[in-house]
Amino acid sequence: MMIIRDATPEDLPATVDLHVRTWQAAYRGLVPDAYLDAIDPAEWLAVQRGIIGTPGRYRILALIDREIVGFASFGDDREDPTVAEVYAIYVDPARQGHGVGRALMDEAVSRLAGRATRLWCAEGNAATRRFYERYGFVADGATKVFDRDGLSLPTLRYTLPA
Repeated sequence: MMIIRDATPEDLPATVDLHVRTWQAAYRGLVPDAYLDAIDPAEWLAVQRGIIGTPGRYRILALIDREIVGFASFGDDREDPTVAEVYAIYVDPARQGHGVGRALMDEAVSRLAGRATRLWCAEGNAATRRFYERYGFVADGATKVFDRDGLSLPTLRYTLPA
């Protein structure tokens, strides 16, 4: 049975481990292997510690048999606080296709109280784009490049109407 609950600071190490593993699986072939293999979970943990508890930002977890199998982070849009944003949604690769992502998105959208909701997705991440499109998100034409540590990744913005 799957349980969705709020994340706590104590969940961060397991959540970061899941985030890194899922990022490496999802972006293999889109991002150089050297970049993916060099990801330092300790650096990601430090960044996440700075975010958790930030007003207007939320993180929920999906657990099966007490194991964290997915998470979603969401809240006010970083550029336009009149709309909401899903900052991240990641599901353990072994659990994808079994309703975990859908359950997380359902809970996030429910908590965002009927606001239009945006998210950004790597242009080349076809599987994730299909997931968002099946959910009802529509590419709205906005683009930007995700730049970090020498990595440049084109992204598309998707919007779910209110």
